[in-house]
Amino acid sequence: MNKILKIENLSIGYVTKKNQNVIASNIHVTVNEPKLICLLGKNGIGKSTLLRTLSKMQLVLKGKIYIENKEIKDYTSIQLAKKVSVVLTERIPPNNLTVYELIALGRQMYTNWIGKMTIKDVLKIAKAIEVTKIDAIKNNKIEELSDGQYQKVMIARALAQDTPIILLDEPTAHLDINNKVEIYKLLKELSTKQNKTILISSHELQLAIQFADNLWLMSENKFASGDTKTIIETNQLQDLFETKSVTFDKKTKQFLYH
Repeated sequence: MNKILKIENLSIGYVTKKNQNVIASNIHVTVNEPKLICLLGKNGIGKSTLLRTLSKMQLVLKGKIYIENKEIKDYTSIQLAKKVSVVLTERIPPNNLTVYELIALGRQMYTNWIGKMTIKDVLKIAKAIEVTKIDAIKNNKIEELSDGQYQKVMIARALAQDTPIILLDEPTAHLDINNKVEIYKLLKELSTKQNKTILISSHELQLAIQFADNLWLMSENKFASGDTKTIIETNQLQDLFETKSVTFDKKTKQFLYH
């Protein structure tokens, strides 16, 4: 079977001159088909580190990561950029780019050395703009965008990059509730209609259990994964909390604060 993503006995963290700082270990998970996956856990538990490791921004400390049955260490940067795209929370530094120009940067690993776009590149960009419904702002400057618009543009750039896997680090962190829901609905649609495997690190617990096909849970000394229904029914969401003042009611699918 051509697995989209497989993680075996993975340890993640940082390497210094003197030693390794392991943040999380014993991570095992396989993704066989396109899904919307939410990665949940408290601040500092290692969610962003895991995403950076999956995108080869950080070295694997131990274990193996396979993307489409090929180990990540065997991918060149250009090859990996055709398999995995990344959407970060932070805005890019101020520049004079338009929305269209920023989205077009998602095609740079496909263009030749002078950056000349083909008809295929132009069509991919147009499709990304259409799917994310941002045609009305495609000529706007990046600095003019609201936070919600900016996230849609960055998702459109990832779509233009045309990768089977999209990683998003806290994509709704600075958005109001309406924009949070809109982004989650968009990502769910991309997963189902565009056949994308989308992995989101998030603190939006309620939205995650509503929209995600699968949940990955990171807690102290433990990593768990599974379809959302099973995770709920087996009370594994409770592992996210170190206090009894927060509990999860699986009948109502609500988090309760005592």
